[in-house]
Amino acid sequence: DRCTLGKGIGIVGHERVELGDDIWTGHYVYITDQNHGYEDIDLPIGVQMWKNEPVSIGDGCWLGHGAIVLPGSRIGRHVVIAAGAVVAGLTVPDNAVVAGVPARVVRKYVPGEGWVAVPRDA
Repeated sequence: DRCTLGKGIGIVGHERVELGDDIWTGHYVYITDQNHGYEDIDLPIGVQMWKNEPVSIGDGCWLGHGAIVLPGSRIGRHVVIAAGAVVAGLTVPDNAVVAGVPARVVRKYVPGEGWVAVPRDA
């Protein structure tokens, strides 16, 4: 309910993609629960068996322009995924900001302190 999806968004669900309520996205966001394998170097990647892993995105999230959410990603509630971030099978707690390629948590909400930066090595 009450989701606003940007222009050019792609959602590919072979097994399960769960979207919560009140999710907003920028343009050209891509969400998928399937990727091809690449283990066999004697076969083209396009013909190798795929692997499905469910994806979930919690209520109240914002996915920035060009963000990519890949199989196995579990995104909590009230999460910001920065523009251009690639969330590759990451579990993201509630009330966090993720950024980068691959994405990592860069900020989180701490009761009594507000939004705090997460050190790179944390």
